[in-house]
Amino acid sequence: MPYLTWSNEFSIGVPFFDDEHKSLIAFANALHEAITARASIAELRRLEEQLFEHVAAHFRHEEMFFEDYPFAEEHAEQHALLLKRVATYQAAAAADPSVEMCAEMLEFLSGALVRHIAHCDMRLGAHLCAKVGADQAGTPLLQSSPGLSKSG
Repeated sequence: MPYLTWSNEFSIGVPFFDDEHKSLIAFANALHEAITARASIAELRRLEEQLFEHVAAHFRHEEMFFEDYPFAEEHAEQHALLLKRVATYQAAAAADPSVEMCAEMLEFLSGALVRHIAHCDMRLGAHLCAKVGADQAGTPLLQSSPGLSKSG
């Protein structure tokens, strides 16, 4: 059973961001599976780094669409806080590489991402859909993105 499961309740109405969110969930699930299987520290660190890189890339993608977004500053601050916390975990994991540290980081990051999607990203999605018109949500603007892939 996956650690996190995508639900349409997480959809922000912007397909490429939804796809990126699904990808982040898949990366978190892969890390959780490795933790559960007691994979090597090297493998856990590799999966952590992969997840961190994709979170940072996703945040950059979101910020590309902040023009005229009334909550841009607050949203960017949330990104910065999450990335700062990730950097703190990275430093702690480097000093004390352990399965427990990895599990603690995953628990924090997974919860933070779910809350971020449910609040900040929902507002961004509503803004972007309103910007192009609710009946045009399938336009190329909201369909394509540099995106993320699981192949890493």
